[in-house]
Amino acid sequence: MSISAIQKNISKMEIDENTPKPFPLLRLPAIPLYKIILDKDFSPFEFALLSRRSRRIVKTSKCKAENFIIQHIGGQHGFKVKVRNSNICWWFEDALKNKHYSYKFTLNYIIGGLDFPTRHDRKLREHEYISAYDSSKLLPIDKQFTEQIRITPNRRLKGKPYYTRTLVPVSSVFNMNTCPDYETSILVFIDFMKDVFNTDVTGFHVDYGSVPDFETFFIENVMQRNVKTFELSGTKLRRFRYVMDVDCLHFVLLNTPIDVELRLSNGVFEEPFEYNEPIRQKSIEIYCETKWFKGNNFLQAQSNKIVLATGRYSDNTFGLNGANIPETDILKFIRRWLNGSDREFQYFDVQSNCHGIRFDGIPFHEHNSKRKTSDFEWNPLTFERNWYREDRIKDLRRSDGMEATLRIYSSNVLPEAIISVSFEKKVEEKEWVLIWHNLLKLPIFLQSPEPKDNLHST
Repeated sequence: MSISAIQKNISKMEIDENTPKPFPLLRLPAIPLYKIILDKDFSPFEFALLSRRSRRIVKTSKCKAENFIIQHIGGQHGFKVKVRNSNICWWFEDALKNKHYSYKFTLNYIIGGLDFPTRHDRKLREHEYISAYDSSKLLPIDKQFTEQIRITPNRRLKGKPYYTRTLVPVSSVFNMNTCPDYETSILVFIDFMKDVFNTDVTGFHVDYGSVPDFETFFIENVMQRNVKTFELSGTKLRRFRYVMDVDCLHFVLLNTPIDVELRLSNGVFEEPFEYNEPIRQKSIEIYCETKWFKGNNFLQAQSNKIVLATGRYSDNTFGLNGANIPETDILKFIRRWLNGSDREFQYFDVQSNCHGIRFDGIPFHEHNSKRKTSDFEWNPLTFERNWYREDRIKDLRRSDGMEATLRIYSSNVLPEAIISVSFEKKVEEKEWVLIWHNLLKLPIFLQSPEPKDNLHST
């Protein structure tokens, strides 16, 4: 053996020693495997994609997804799902657009008997997957081919080209058994989530231009379906330019079911818009232009959660004017809560022109810094601890024991001040019991509302 060959073998051995080898996770016995799955940092969703056995294991563990949202935004179609601490964003793209980049689709998942050639990109806060579907299956037979170019080996015949051109079926670039469109791909994953995680679609994130018939889509998927959230985005016209369709927005505000959390994001208005009907949704969050949201909308809203956050949360609409809510209406809202008995309202967070606002006649108390946020129902304002360093923070106390914290935030960056009020109530004490799994004798912690005497372990 030559010296060069020996050196190659030595370098190969060094690479093999430094490269971590795949761990045979599915070969573990049942008990240690389940302990790994139950770990909070483990991703059950990605594990369930591996094989039929992994899906059975996750299904047996009775793990559920926190949310499963279908997305049709910016001409892209897919979904996002959160299982424990894992945020997964999954998109479906046409194989015709990716036929020259098939080498990037290094993963292949088989779900529901169909192949999903996939590429993976890990971003800062979530994992992003892109799977290919083959729309050429819907084309006439003579158009189901694409040109494939291959480089000729070094030893080519004199006068021959450096490459060869051949016509191959588009589907063979990826796999013959892919879905024909993104609708089928989404339906396959909906069935997958129902079967493995016992979770149906919890919401939709849509813009007006990404679905063929918006009103029909909204009626069938939001009004006639049991979903928790709906988010309407402005249509992207060009880079950093999103426009909200006023007719579409009016239709959504008027027809979104009361128990659906409504979110409006990324959009400016090119036409005048007013909404004079009471907002009936229990939760509304506005991250787009809010100049249309006036004092009467604020006082007449029947929502338990109101967020008007133009510029502070949305990068695409930063710098727009805030809501046109007069100081008197904000004070009227606070007094109405103090003198009333409403125990359902949770918080409002309003960015408005409220510099130098005066709270005359409102009985404030010093903020109780020793109060534990874990003792009260969660709200997003409770955990913004950086506000405590420089802002005016006061407590409001009602005669029936309800408490509220008022924060006014102002900086040199934002053109308006932000008023945030969180109305807090005690959480009910939760009891945790230890139950043994009948088959594997594996301890699983389950929350139960039943008394301890009525529970038993086997």
